[in-house]
Amino acid sequence: GAPPQTIKSKRRSDLVHLDLHEKFQVADSMRRLIMSRPVEFTDCSSELAVGPAKLCQSMGEALRDYPEFLVHVVGCVGKSELAKFKDEEAAQLAQQRAMACAMALYNAGFIGEKAVEVRGEHIKDSTAKDGSDGRKLSPRSSAIHDTYLNGCVWIEISEQDVRLLEPQERLDYIMAHHNFGFAHHSAVLSPHGNHVATAMALAIEEGQRPATIAVPRTSSKVAVERAESIAKAVRNFSPSSEIMVSVSNKDMECATVFIDDGTHPFPRSSSCEVDPNVPIREILSETHLAFRPQSPELSPEVVPVIRKIAQVLKDSREDLWVCLVEAFTGDRSASTKANQTMILQRAECLVDSLKAEGVRMKVMAKGINGACDFAEGNASMGPCIVIQCVRPGDEYVTEVPDGDHFGCGSNGKAALCWTPGA
Repeated sequence: GAPPQTIKSKRRSDLVHLDLHEKFQVADSMRRLIMSRPVEFTDCSSELAVGPAKLCQSMGEALRDYPEFLVHVVGCVGKSELAKFKDEEAAQLAQQRAMACAMALYNAGFIGEKAVEVRGEHIKDSTAKDGSDGRKLSPRSSAIHDTYLNGCVWIEISEQDVRLLEPQERLDYIMAHHNFGFAHHSAVLSPHGNHVATAMALAIEEGQRPATIAVPRTSSKVAVERAESIAKAVRNFSPSSEIMVSVSNKDMECATVFIDDGTHPFPRSSSCEVDPNVPIREILSETHLAFRPQSPELSPEVVPVIRKIAQVLKDSREDLWVCLVEAFTGDRSASTKANQTMILQRAECLVDSLKAEGVRMKVMAKGINGACDFAEGNASMGPCIVIQCVRPGDEYVTEVPDGDHFGCGSNGKAALCWTPGA
């Protein structure tokens, strides 16, 4: 018979009676089950049908207990489709399929790192320059094309990427690799922040002890309110989890979360990584970027600004951040293919300029056919380019409603760096 449309997996909080080897066996069984189930697409389409969407959701719900996993989302085109497309068009379709599945995993709660790849035996590497745009073309067995005529997406997790962190280690990992996406001077949790709080709740559940969000004694009122919002989101997902907010009487640089094991550990320093978005916003608030008229090339006078931004990125940990340059066309009704091409080329030029300054952090360009409503300083809602840093894995997620992407992907808070009037 046909395999079920969804997969099921036990929550890690139900495995506390098992030893580490037995827990690994459970995780490995889930990994193998996920890897055995391709997400199928209809001919020449990148939209998830109801059945495949349910499959992706169940995979994401199983994986949200494992934020430390690295997941490869591999888009493929089918044998019947290869004859209908040019190589670059086939690669684009495969990537769109992989992006759709990566988004579905994220929406189901998996916040771990997702590497989007494109594979197909007859697809040439004609779409990626150096892999920096998130696509990686590599050959795969032709049996895939013979079996799946209309293409599919494979969710792959290599055995070496199956590492199991204990509850406190997992909390430390989450705090070090993810932010909560609070808006400026706001304590309202973003959709991404809710996903992060869910991952925290699952770790606290497994720990089976009360947890504390400790904030520095010098914290502002809004910082304490943010901690309360996080604690509330944890309780909403897991009513049985005990979590409280405490203003520390110790000298702390930043907030931390710990499971109370009776020793009251001092906050981990890994969660105190400086957010590079802050200095980047300050730099761009003073001077916006400028391009040559009707050209994707940057004006010579903004080279010092590029160098300042590049220095911020070089001073930041490249394993904890990904830099996104996002090009928005503005009003969709007024957008043309030429406008999309020009603004995306400008974003790509900015990416190339940052790399030329020695930035080793992953830098990606993305185009969106629509207006940007979340970048500070953008009042016109017209064409613009914004820059932001996000955690690895979040670069394939967007919180822009109904965005029509013609590039890569992102989420989080951005700084405006160019508008037509700049």
